[in-house]
Amino acid sequence: MTFFLRIIRVFAALALVVCGAVVHASTQEAWRAYLAKDYARAVELARPSAEAGDKNTQYLMGLAARNGRGIAKESSAAARWFELAAEQGHGDAANEFASMLLAGEGIAQDNARAFLLFERSADAGSAAGQQNLAKAYVDGVLVRKNPIMARYWYEQADATLYAPQAKRRAELLQGPPTIPSKLPEHCAPRRPPTKQMMDRRLDELNGTLIVFIDEKGGVRGVRVKDISVPELRFEAVAWFSESLRSDDCRFLDKLRGAEVLLPFKFLLY
Repeated sequence: MTFFLRIIRVFAALALVVCGAVVHASTQEAWRAYLAKDYARAVELARPSAEAGDKNTQYLMGLAARNGRGIAKESSAAARWFELAAEQGHGDAANEFASMLLAGEGIAQDNARAFLLFERSADAGSAAGQQNLAKAYVDGVLVRKNPIMARYWYEQADATLYAPQAKRRAELLQGPPTIPSKLPEHCAPRRPPTKQMMDRRLDELNGTLIVFIDEKGGVRGVRVKDISVPELRFEAVAWFSESLRSDDCRFLDKLRGAEVLLPFKFLLY
């Protein structure tokens, strides 16, 4: 490679870095304007980067078009913006697009595609997508009713919403997640997963849950950190959720507002 070709590549790389920084800055400015309800300014700032392929401003443009904020209200345009952002992995955009597909708003109704997008949204960490996926399993309209999957996704949604507060508390205390010596009374699962373990010929099932505790000692979301049989993660959350969410289950003051790790082990003899 000649010296001049190396120079050209260096300048090209620098140009990409600079362009990326400009897009990021304009995205932040656009969202600041949108949240300040200066919608016309938000759309003006967002459109160039959205048209250049930035998923965050594509999502903003979708919201603006769907709600008529700073731009003419146009469902079909909103659907297009949400679809573009969803294709790049934007969870909230996938949820919005799914809801439009479900209602036939600005695009032909497509329940099957809506369900797949709710799944994609939930997997991407959108609390709204997780809630809508849980609701789908409760209602049994887009998919067969499944109380275990419904409970699992409701727990993920609650955890997504509460996790930032627990993170702020952990940063304030400068400590890792707490591991209690034992579960409080009435918080342990009322029944072991005997059938599921026997169906898979398991003698043992173990893992660790992440549980978020609110200021009143109640549970605000259950996640699986690790589990010896990954396909049973949905059941594991449902088993614990039933008891952890009971009115009688309350955690001690020192655990309130915290992220708690709960190791577990089920044995069949």
